Amino acid sequence: MKNAIFKANIYLLLPLLLLSCTKDRDDENSLLGAWIETAPVENRTELYFSEGNRLHRVTREGNEDVYTYSLKDRAIIIRSTVVDSESEIFFEQMDSNTIKIGNLYPSIPELEPTFMIFERN
Repeated sequence: MKNAIFKANIYLLLPLLLLSCTKDRDDENSLLGAWIETAPVENRTELYFSEGNRLHRVTREGNEDVYTYSLKDRAIIIRSTVVDSESEIFFEQMDSNTIKIGNLYPSIPELEPTFMIFERN
């Protein structure tokens, strides 16, 4: 009897787990491509989301950082491919062509949080 209840729970929960994974995958696929910063500093940063959850950040000065990323609720988790570091930053896809992300640049923690707005390029 316990075995039957356990199997029934598995069959009920498995579709929910698959749907949540599909949603994350859909969100990540909708980001693919180039994005350009429009605020707070226009054209300062470009983000390139590519297959395999790769994220390239290129600054106006030509500096480039490469990360892997994943989405979790209202956050993006970025992991450096060069040094062993991971950051969880606010993230919201406002519409298919606009994203809002926490500040990717060093800032003073005591100040109000700054958000960056990117539009699809």
